[in-house]
Amino acid sequence: MLIGIDGNEANIKERVGSNVYAFELITEITKRDQHNEYIIYLRENRVHDLPKFRAGLNYRILPPKILWTQWRLPLDLYWHQPRPQIFFTPGHYAPRFSSVPTVISILDLAFLKFPQFFKPAVLSQLKNWTKYSIQKASHIFAISEHTKQDIINYYGVDATRITVTYPGIHPRFRQTYSPDQIKVVLTKYHLPTSYLLFVGTRQPRKNLDKLIQAVEQIPNAKLIIVGKTWYQFKKSEIRNPKSEKIITLDYISDEDLPLLMLGSQALVLPSLYEGFGIPVVEAMAVGTPVVVSNVSSLPEVVGDSGVLIDPESVDSIAKGLRSVISLSNQKRVQLIKLAQQRSRQFTWANCARKALEVLNAVTA
Repeated sequence: MLIGIDGNEANIKERVGSNVYAFELITEITKRDQHNEYIIYLRENRVHDLPKFRAGLNYRILPPKILWTQWRLPLDLYWHQPRPQIFFTPGHYAPRFSSVPTVISILDLAFLKFPQFFKPAVLSQLKNWTKYSIQKASHIFAISEHTKQDIINYYGVDATRITVTYPGIHPRFRQTYSPDQIKVVLTKYHLPTSYLLFVGTRQPRKNLDKLIQAVEQIPNAKLIIVGKTWYQFKKSEIRNPKSEKIITLDYISDEDLPLLMLGSQALVLPSLYEGFGIPVVEAMAVGTPVVVSNVSSLPEVVGDSGVLIDPESVDSIAKGLRSVISLSNQKRVQLIKLAQQRSRQFTWANCARKALEVLNAVTA
């Protein structure tokens, strides 16, 4: 069977969130599956670390980039031979007007829950293109049970058309690191030796304003914020903190991130909404306590291996931070052990295995 894949979400150098999901899933699927053949479709030349050309794995570069899923990709799927038997998009946008059966991934529906945070043009595209993609899809992957339920609630999709494929994490987060390695990274970024850590795209639903207010309540606490400001959000909704207790970094290297997590007192994610929360599992695996919201998918991911807080309450966030900072060494070790054990269920191998089962079944 010939499977087509939209590889554009993975085809960038500095990956976050949905880019990581697309890259890791495409890499794992094409590595594991030696029976089917693949064509990965791109708008521009591939970055060097996408899967390499081999027998049964090829790329098609289809410029121009404008409205690519609306006309350029569908046109190629109609005219070019050989035509895939199924087309997989590890994102929200399926090719429009294509006779090839499609499978898509829905990572979250934040644009429906918090439309006020999005630029009008971006919001309109997300609503319209996601709606037609879901209606057209032969099957849908959701990255958590909570996201699956959101799809059912908002779009009336039958539950049998949705499969939960939990994301995984990179093996670097399961390695053992030395204190000297942590020190090197802290020195590289001119960071203190005691700090709380936030990792994620800087956007309103991440609730950074309340997190910063909570940190301000805790003597001697410092917060490092790692992440880009994402283009689709209104700049007016993303404020730059003006406090000596807050240190902001942009994108940092993949190799440095586990060490930055491991050196922290805790990873904090007080989001109003998450489709999954990959940084949380990364921190759990590397051996860092997590403080997360008690809403959306986060309790599903963390279970009883982290500290849950009410994201709407600054006092609740501050209480959660104080509790993890003041953990005894014994309790900290116990919590980390529990979190590392739980993190083992989230692997890209499991994700790819489930995805392949569906892709093979859709055309069976």
